[in-house]
Amino acid sequence: MKNNSNKSAILLLSSNFVADILTENIDTNEITNLYSEFGEEDQRLAEEQLDEYAKLLKQENQE
Repeated sequence: MKNNSNKSAILLLSSNFVADILTENIDTNEITNLYSEFGEEDQRLAEEQLDEYAKLLKQENQE
């Protein structure tokens, strides 16, 4: 579900970015904030996946 919302947000960002380029109305602070939000979400997801992987390895070692 989050993956689809991220894709939608990226598409919206891309279309808005293109529109802003065409009208020369680029808000670099907004772009920076959006990329920061995407980065935080990516980091959180990566950490969750690493935790799950570590649990699987631990279970395998105990067997």
